[in-house]
Amino acid sequence: MHILKKNENIKRATVCEVEEVVAKAESIRPTYYNLFGDAASRVSFRTTDIFDISNIPKSADTYMLKNIVHDWSDDQCDSLLQNISHVFDGNYEKRVLVVEKIVNTTKISPRTAGHDIVKCVLFDDQVKHRTLDSFSKMFLRNGFEVTKITPLLDTDYYAIEGKLLKRSRCRFQTTNLEHL
Repeated sequence: MHILKKNENIKRATVCEVEEVVAKAESIRPTYYNLFGDAASRVSFRTTDIFDISNIPKSADTYMLKNIVHDWSDDQCDSLLQNISHVFDGNYEKRVLVVEKIVNTTKISPRTAGHDIVKCVLFDDQVKHRTLDSFSKMFLRNGFEVTKITPLLDTDYYAIEGKLLKRSRCRFQTTNLEHL
């Protein structure tokens, strides 16, 4: 809703989530109206299994995966990106936007290292934060090119934008990544 509030040109957004999250979001919708005004009316919530291609809305121009990729193995992320690529149906104007932390392997903070250790112990040894290189490779092997990387405020989070790969295009633009 923050995105919708700042971008009035976006007519509507659909949040695809598990049933419990959708139910909670709907139950506190009045709070959203107080915080986000008209933007709250442009959001719908949909119970979805993100790995089931039949559940992915096909009419969107942009598909955003926020805090999703770090919870899954490379194979599971590949499956998800392949599903999105299939839904794009050859439309080179559609975008995928992954919002995640990008790890600098030469400068790992204790906070990031501790977070990864806890996740590996409690959840699965396949979950991880990824480097810029691993995101680029993940996009490429699933038919996308990274077209832009934007740091989000003063955090470890970045918006990694991709489009379907055209035959000989394989470059991307970075913005303010000196601190990586």
